[in-house]
Amino acid sequence: MASGTKTKKILLVSTDRAFSQDTRTAFAASEVIELLTVEKSVNELRGEVQETDFGAVIVDMDAAKLEEIESLQRI
Repeated sequence: MASGTKTKKILLVSTDRAFSQDTRTAFAASEVIELLTVEKSVNELRGEVQETDFGAVIVDMDAAKLEEIESLQRI
């Protein structure tokens, strides 16, 4: 990584281990992106998203489940 280049943090929220691994592999090629994962459903999230300064959050969820949409709105 070039000196002085700021790392961008992305949070992945997923209970799907295969999806998490595929996503880690995809982002591993980047020297400026740090991917952090939380192996919880969106319903189980508490303060994980607010505790760190993330540039983006990727949430693996079932949009057909109203409770997951409501949980996402609370983040």
